[in-house]
Amino acid sequence: MKKLISMLALFAMASLVVLNACKDDEDPTPLTLSTLKAGDKDLNGATAASDVAVDASITTEFSTDIDAATATSSNVMLTRTFDGSAVPNTITVDKNKITITPTTPFFEGDQYKIKITEGLKSTEGQALTAVERTFGTVGIGLGTAPQSDKQM
Repeated sequence: MKKLISMLALFAMASLVVLNACKDDEDPTPLTLSTLKAGDKDLNGATAASDVAVDASITTEFSTDIDAATATSSNVMLTRTFDGSAVPNTITVDKNKITITPTTPFFEGDQYKIKITEGLKSTEGQALTAVERTFGTVGIGLGTAPQSDKQM
């Protein structure tokens, strides 16, 4: 009887080992950009959105959680296209979302670029394919072409 119980126990343990070894290893979720907005303007579907509020924050949502250590100013960049100057900002990460908040308002009627590089990674180590979008703010700025003869 002891031999039978020992054999059954051995068989049960061997079965567990085999079943665990046969589990499919899940591949990590690829890191992709789901949404990109400047205030209420969708930047993900447009290459050059316009009429973005001067006090807008940039919000992003990704397919999986972000490794906060990789959400740096080297991998998440906000620049003014007129002169290529960096827009001072703070970057915050909340699971699969990043918020970029300029420390001062954007200039009216100006163009900006948001660039997120492949240096941004998920908590599973997956790299993002680089993303770049431009947008313009509301108003008429110094870089805006005259809209009528009266502006010349």
